[in-house]
Amino acid sequence: MKIYYQEKDNQILRDLGIQFMKQNTGKKSYGTLAHIHDAIELILITEGVFRADINTSVCMAEKGDILLFRSNTIHSIYNVEDKENSYHVVKISMDLITDISSKEMSSEYALRFLISEPGSKNIWKKGDDGYDIIRAGFDEIASACGMCRDIALKIGAAKIILGILLSEGEKSGHCPLKSENPVSELIYKSIVLINERFDTDLSALDISKELNLSYSYFSRMFKRITGKSFREYLNMTRINRAHQMLLTTNKSVTEISSACGYNNVSHFIATYRQIKGITPKSAGKKSEKNT
Repeated sequence: MKIYYQEKDNQILRDLGIQFMKQNTGKKSYGTLAHIHDAIELILITEGVFRADINTSVCMAEKGDILLFRSNTIHSIYNVEDKENSYHVVKISMDLITDISSKEMSSEYALRFLISEPGSKNIWKKGDDGYDIIRAGFDEIASACGMCRDIALKIGAAKIILGILLSEGEKSGHCPLKSENPVSELIYKSIVLINERFDTDLSALDISKELNLSYSYFSRMFKRITGKSFREYLNMTRINRAHQMLLTTNKSVTEISSACGYNNVSHFIATYRQIKGITPKSAGKKSEKNT
């Protein structure tokens, strides 16, 4: 069975909120097992051609291209040519994103990196909006050294985040850059709660009460900021977790349905098919063929 694993933050990422690595394998074939982690990850291709699988999307990236893996997306990368291949990696914790942002805007910015769905931008090429700023951030981080290393790293991270936000701008289906300051922070908290309690009998009414908002106002602002209704977002979260379990465990569809908050297996199967386009059983069989 194909393995998708949860990668934990290491000490460097926990201490600094950012990590930089160089991956150089020469002409050897190279690939990473599909995995997820809380931090966002960016890849700058420095030599060769690579294929990146991001949830259900596939990207081909070559020298100079920059890939983005948002928080908790299933992703893997491997070279596709028997030639020199290398890339640089930057990981940025969600905490650092909020720390380097203003208090008024931090929740809105964080939302951009928590929500990943078909159509989300995940590759930047030379000439794309924001590319030069993101690349400058990579260069800043790569050259960071000495006593001001932590400051230089954060400046580089800020440039990367700025480049991504500016390139997506109002064209993104995610939260707008126009500030809904207090509301965005509450919607951000609601998304954290969804990810913590997706396996329970959770409702928009429960969350709105916990956040001291009226049900109608909360529902309206959740849709405005995330582009999805509360129920749509909850189902997307549950089905993504179910998809991971189908690929990484030998649990039955019934067991996975229950573990992801569905009391009715038929409803789970119908929802899975609606979101993923296939049945849970088909997803499991497809995973077995890929082993």
